[in-house]
Amino acid sequence: MKRTEIIHIPPNPTLNYYCHLSKNLYNQATYLIKQHLKENKLLSYPDLNKLLKDSENYKELPTQSAQQILKIVVMTLQLTIILFDEQVHNFLIIPTLEYRILLQTNL
Repeated sequence: MKRTEIIHIPPNPTLNYYCHLSKNLYNQATYLIKQHLKENKLLSYPDLNKLLKDSENYKELPTQSAQQILKIVVMTLQLTIILFDEQVHNFLIIPTLEYRILLQTNL
C-alpha cells in the first residue's frame, strides 16, 4: 500500500523572492562558466565566488546560501565533464543524434 502526503505551503513573498534570487545567481554562474569555457578556461569555486561577490543576486542572498549555490554549479560542471570523458572513452566516436536514434530503434 502506497501512502502519500501533500504538504501545502501558503504563499510567502519572502520565500518567493529568495527563490527568484537563487535562480538568478545559478543562471548567472552558469553563464560565466560557459563564457570562460569558450576561451578554454575552467573556473573553480574561488574564481567564481570572486567574480560574483559584487553581484546584486549574491549580495541579497544570505552568504552561506549564495556560496552553496556556487558550489553546486561548480560540482555540476565537474560531474558533466567526468561523464562526458567516460562517454568519449566508451565510444570510438562521439555519438551524434543519428547514432542515438539508430541505437534506440535497434533496442
